[in-house]
Amino acid sequence: MNRASRSTEKFKSIFVAVALLVALTAFCACNPQQPAGDNGKPSAYTVNTEFPEEFSGFLHGKKLYVTSLGQSGDINKIQQYLNGENIDAVCGNFLPADEIEENSVLFLVVGCSIKGMAENGVTPDSEIYRAEQYVKTARQRNVSVIAWHIGGPSRRGYTSDTLIEYVFGQADLDLFTASGNLINDTHDLSDWAVESERAYCQLADLSVIPDILRNLAGGVDND
Repeated sequence: MNRASRSTEKFKSIFVAVALLVALTAFCACNPQQPAGDNGKPSAYTVNTEFPEEFSGFLHGKKLYVTSLGQSGDINKIQQYLNGENIDAVCGNFLPADEIEENSVLFLVVGCSIKGMAENGVTPDSEIYRAEQYVKTARQRNVSVIAWHIGGPSRRGYTSDTLIEYVFGQADLDLFTASGNLINDTHDLSDWAVESERAYCQLADLSVIPDILRNLAGGVDND
């Protein structure tokens, strides 16, 4: 190979190396590393696991209503925990929005059961409509809304997620378990709460729900 050819080949190698370096730099600039979440998985934000102090005693002196959105059995678990803490509540899978009194608190237990919805003759659209009616009533009657998602991965999926994302974007406080938050390597429940500028708390598991309820009740019975 003559000197001119060697110079040309050397120039081509340098050019390719520079081009690759520029492309890699641009890629890194457009795709910044996300902070690691639980188990080293990526998350758009740091996940909050501390109960928001401003909600301590939130239930005290207020009437509490509880209903299901998605018709899963999770509402029964919430009722059991409420009974265990002697917190009175008006509970119903199809609680009429117009029966909710002013200055009260509403628990929306979100998570779809396809079987439960079929048995009760409801659809994703009709459950979204119910959710919208609760939100409308809450705005008109100064009702505080607390959203719960405690069903974990079994209550996730397109049907549930459409409902969860809407409710999480409207509630005053979003509460959910860690197992339900980390789906497909993304903490989407906490992301939805943060992006909607809602207070939230990720619960380690179901066992901490009594502690959360005691915090909400302010350490006293909600008679």
